[in-house]
Amino acid sequence: MPHDDSLMTEKQRQVWGWLVGHHAGKANAGPRASIIALFNTYHVTHISDREFRQIVSDLVVHWEKAICTTSDGGYYVARTPDELVHAIADLESRAVSILARAKALKAAIPLEPQGRLF
Repeated sequence: MPHDDSLMTEKQRQVWGWLVGHHAGKANAGPRASIIALFNTYHVTHISDREFRQIVSDLVVHWEKAICTTSDGGYYVARTPDELVHAIADLESRAVSILARAKALKAAIPLEPQGRLF
């Protein structure tokens, strides 16, 4: 069910508008640092790296915006179903890899297996 974009915060609207206007399509993907630097150059309201990541997360999770990331190209708004499918597959692949590392860490032995008693 589509959300009413007018209920977004001002920063969410600004970031969404910036991404749609400058980073629509995988060919226009940009590194996060570059996106933030240019965004801050053209907007009175500046955002930090952490704020940008949170806004993008909110836009994807709550507002269902098709903002994708790639490990090699950066952030972009999917233009086509094919771009979206590839972005989802990339995320799922990274999730499997992260879960495999977490599982392996459960079996790992720390450098100091027992805490010092004295």
